[in-house]
Amino acid sequence: MRVFAKKKFEFKGPNGEIAFTVALGFSDLPDWVAKTPFFKLAKKAGDVEVMASVAKEAKKENELSNGGTGASDEGGADADDSVTGDDAGDEDAPV
Repeated sequence: MRVFAKKKFEFKGPNGEIAFTVALGFSDLPDWVAKTPFFKLAKKAGDVEVMASVAKEAKKENELSNGGTGASDEGGADADDSVTGDDAGDEDAPV
C-alpha cells in the first residue's frame, strides 16, 4: 500500500516485522500495516493518507511542489520527530 505521511512513523507487526514511513513523503508499506491500531489512529488524525490511485498521488505531489504540505505550522511535532506504535497507548507520550 502506498501512503503519504506527514511524519516519520514506525509500525510493528504481530510477528516482529517493522515498517517505516518517511516524513513529508511517500512510502510503500506492507498490507498488514493497515490493520494495526496505530495506523488507524494516524490515518484518522490525518497524519497518514493512503494513495488509492496514481491520480491521487500525482495530485499530492503537485500540492507539495507548489509549497503546500497540508500541515499546519502551529504547535505539534517537527517533521523530524519520529512516532512509534509503542507510543500509541502511552498517556505520557507526545502527540
